[in-house]
This record gives sequence, C-alpha cells and structure tokens, in this order.
Amino acid sequence: MDKFSVTGSKLREFYSTETKLADVFRDIERELANSEMVVCQYIVNGLALSETDEYKYSEVKLIEVESFEYLVEKTGNLVHKVVGGWLDGLPELIHASEKYSDEVRSGFSKISLKKIYDLVENCQYLINSIDSIRALLGDQASGIIIPWEQTLNNLKMACFESLRCVEQKNNKALADTLEYDLPHNLQILLNHLDKFDAFLFGEQKIENAGRTNKIQQNSTLDRRKSYN
Repeated sequence: MDKFSVTGSKLREFYSTETKLADVFRDIERELANSEMVVCQYIVNGLALSETDEYKYSEVKLIEVESFEYLVEKTGNLVHKVVGGWLDGLPELIHASEKYSDEVRSGFSKISLKKIYDLVENCQYLINSIDSIRALLGDQASGIIIPWEQTLNNLKMACFESLRCVEQKNNKALADTLEYDLPHNLQILLNHLDKFDAFLFGEQKIENAGRTNKIQQNSTLDRRKSYN
C-alpha cells in the first residue's frame, strides 16, 4: 500500500479555494483507475475518513483543507485482502447467528438486542463490500458465473426479517430466522466467495484450513464489528 500527501495550499494552487473535495476525490479515482489502482482511504487534516465521513467531507471546500493524504493499492491486491478477510469472518458471523438464536430462545434481553443489531450491520457491510468489489472489477470476473444477485437479495431479506421480528417482539420467528435463514444464506455466500477467490487469484489463494480469522480493517470495503 502506498501513501501520497499534499498540502492544502498546493491543492488550492492547482484547483481553487472554492473547489470541493468531491472534485479532488473524483479526479484521483479517475486517474488511478487507468493504472488499476484504488483508493483505500482518504485522510483530511489528519482525520482518516470512513465512508460516511467521506460523503460528508465531499462538500468541504479546499479553503478549509490544511493537509490531504490518501492510501492506494493495486485493485487486485485490495480485492484479494478483502475477500480473504470475509472468508475468515463469515464462519464467525454464521456461528454468531446460531448462538444468538439460542440466546433469544432462552430469554430475550437488551444485550441480545444489541448483538443482533451488530450482526445485521455486519451482514450489511458484507453486502456493500461485495457490491464494491463487483464495481471495481467490472468485467474482469466475467469468466465465472456466480448468482450474486439472488444470494445477496436472499441475505437482505433475512436481515430485514430479523429486524422486523425484533420490532414486533416476535421472539420465536426471530430465533428461527437467526438459526436457519441468516446462517444458511451466509454459508451460500461463503461458498460463492471461496469459488470467486480461487478463480481470480489461483495460486495466491490461502487455504481455508490455514486461515486465522483475522479481520481486515484497512479498507473502506470492509468495516466489521468484532465478536471477540
């Protein structure tokens, strides 16, 4: 991963004081795309931006920027890391879903509620990661047929059903969703990602048996909450 830095004054010399960061983001990403590189993260005035921050800061004008940095990596390397991180993390999500199902059956609590919201949020991060990866690769993965849309839609429905059951305080239906629907769709997605990883990276692929359940956290494609 490479890091590039520029002062706010240099940016203002090239653009103008009224230029918004959205324009700078766009120009950088457009230039990098030609080199098969991607931005992992922007750092503005010393603050490392999350995806939410990036959207908010896109409206900031360069007159307010003192320092500007960004981390870049080859698209293939980044995708390989993110997919590998999810291959590590998905068994953890599956186990958590089944465990929380048991907790709901034995007696619902505020602690259980927080865990379920975190679980669903992680599933949503997973969906967003896969959508981002597909957007980055474009037609590069066209040689492999994976029913992404169907699987992701099924996972979205399982997440929606989990939250609906929480709101309706339907513990039985919630426990069933956490025990069957959610882990089932996560397992299918795990199989898809394993196939996808093997197709794209071949010999670079790390065998699942040797994985260490380490969650990657250095990319905007992957921001999960840990269950440790």
